[in-house]
Amino acid sequence: MKKFAAYIILGVLTMSVITSHAKTDTNLWRQSDNTSNAVISHDLWDDLLQAYLHKDKSGVNLFDYANVSQADHAKLRHYIDGLATLPIEQFNANEQLAFWINLYNALTVQVILDNYPVQSIRKIGGSFFSPGPWDQEVVSVDGESLTLNDIEHRIIRPVFGDKRIHYAVNCASIGCPNLSQKAYAGAELDQQLATAACEFIRHPRAVKIDGSRLHLSSIYKWYIEDFGDGVEDLRPHLAECLDPEDANRLMQLDLGFGKVKYQYDWNLNAF
Repeated sequence: MKKFAAYIILGVLTMSVITSHAKTDTNLWRQSDNTSNAVISHDLWDDLLQAYLHKDKSGVNLFDYANVSQADHAKLRHYIDGLATLPIEQFNANEQLAFWINLYNALTVQVILDNYPVQSIRKIGGSFFSPGPWDQEVVSVDGESLTLNDIEHRIIRPVFGDKRIHYAVNCASIGCPNLSQKAYAGAELDQQLATAACEFIRHPRAVKIDGSRLHLSSIYKWYIEDFGDGVEDLRPHLAECLDPEDANRLMQLDLGFGKVKYQYDWNLNAF
């Protein structure tokens, strides 16, 4: 009986965690003007990326959080505040997607800076059941308060339906695809997403073939539905970016039970 009561309490606590988070309505963000040629400036974000983002010898982009000046921290806030005031529905779809990716990444950097020093983003906020800051309200766009989870899972993924966004949004962790060294731009978006995808896939933290086993980033486990019905559907997507030898090995691998291992490094992507 005590065990049953404990399960009830656990269930109530879990439900309270889930239902307490603000969730935006995806349909609010589906409107766009695809006749518009208006361009959103991301120059401030570009300046910050060029100043503080560095690639290490293994190919991982690291952010120099420790040395961000007060002036540049203020510049970051100014950039985010400026994006938040834009009438986003008046831009075309590519410009909107670039807007949301850059906003998400800038907000993530701001969250780290506001809590620095920290070893992992998962140490910031959250709860026992849901570690991390992803369900904290961090910005208001068009009068709608949004969390990082809102932006990624209730706007970017369902509205734009492009699996490559998983290579663009950055969670400030080593295991995550690189924070881009250049702001995303509507006019260049397709090429930027393609480049980000292949850069990650070619890195061993994303894909590594070890004998008869395939080691994959946990991203392909968490979001497998965005890539297909299962790990088998990943083969052609990953093979597009791998060199011919690795692509051929991947296509021949037995991906049965126990043959695929998942990995993710939550340590901060700090320089």
